[in-house]
Amino acid sequence: MAQQWDFKSAAGWQLTAEPASAASTTLGDGLLKMAAALYITDPVTGSVACPKAAAEVALTESHLSAGSYKRLAIDLKVSRWDLGLGQFDTDVPRLELVYRGQRYTWNVVGFNAMPGTLHIEGGPSLAWTASYNGVAALSGAPTVSADTSAPLLRVWLDGCSQGMSQSIELTSLAISGA
Repeated sequence: MAQQWDFKSAAGWQLTAEPASAASTTLGDGLLKMAAALYITDPVTGSVACPKAAAEVALTESHLSAGSYKRLAIDLKVSRWDLGLGQFDTDVPRLELVYRGQRYTWNVVGFNAMPGTLHIEGGPSLAWTASYNGVAALSGAPTVSADTSAPLLRVWLDGCSQGMSQSIELTSLAISGA
């Protein structure tokens, strides 16, 4: 196992909730919790905005930080995910990986049973696949863009869902390589 987190401590994690009045991100006691709800920016015109809740961690294991692995596997254990209406739909959490000068962003779907495990596997020169509890879980190929920052993993969501809010609770995250 290259790196793994059980969310008992926030050490090494950068948490974001923007704005704090409409989003929250907490980590501890074995859970990473994120929530975000659509909010009104102008009551007169009815303009709304999407808040963002995110958690990111640097990939510090020597082979990960050096970009030595050709194939990566990411496992994310989900204990709860829902929308403001308490239903599932295609409004999804995002998972981002910065590795070997590229940023990969996945829109993950198929969270239709709790708890469950999201498994993503692939590499910079390989096709990426994803499954949630063994069922395909990607909404298309990842978005890829150049990014020369240090390797990292980020999980985030916004409040712009059909239910006008969403939340997620995660119990562990692991990344390994070969």
